[in-house]
Amino acid sequence: MEVPKFNQHIFFASVQLASLSGALELASKCVAKELAAIDECLEDGTAPEDFDYESAADDPIALSQLTSRAVAYELVAIVEDRLNALAEVPWKASRADSVPAAPLFSNEWAEALAKEKPVSKESFKKRRTLVETHYGFDFKNLDGWQEHDELRTYYSKFAQASKGQSRMERCSWYARLEKEEPSGARGYGRGEGQTSN
Repeated sequence: MEVPKFNQHIFFASVQLASLSGALELASKCVAKELAAIDECLEDGTAPEDFDYESAADDPIALSQLTSRAVAYELVAIVEDRLNALAEVPWKASRADSVPAAPLFSNEWAEALAKEKPVSKESFKKRRTLVETHYGFDFKNLDGWQEHDELRTYYSKFAQASKGQSRMERCSWYARLEKEEPSGARGYGRGEGQTSN
């Protein structure tokens, strides 16, 4: 196992994850502050008579949902990027016999290079197996890997469903996703389990 290189990838991933965590925390504080301000104006009676709580909460709730989705998508992308980097060495070694030995910059070398596909084009399962075999560990033993797998599957299905669709069709798909979200993830407003003073 190439410990220094493996640890280097872990370090870079941890820096990226810390940045994501900070962005999510900042957004959460912003949302909480906005919702608290809405509650306060209702409690102290400064809200106008035609004040609509749910409409007022739309923007902070949208910010919360968009930030969560962006962070989740970026999390999947970070893992994918690190996986590609870790799989590069064992992948090249596994293909060494399939690439003809040819003088550097010769026509034969150029043709072989043109046919060579990047490791990112390999299936996720193959890249994962390459990394596990080369570095001697199992992703299943990592904390949070099952959750990541579920998240990755979710976004993969969404990406596949969005391919070749019009913008209107994708909007319809978003609408279906909204309906599938847990009830606690939407509608913070007074109309859902809360009452106005």
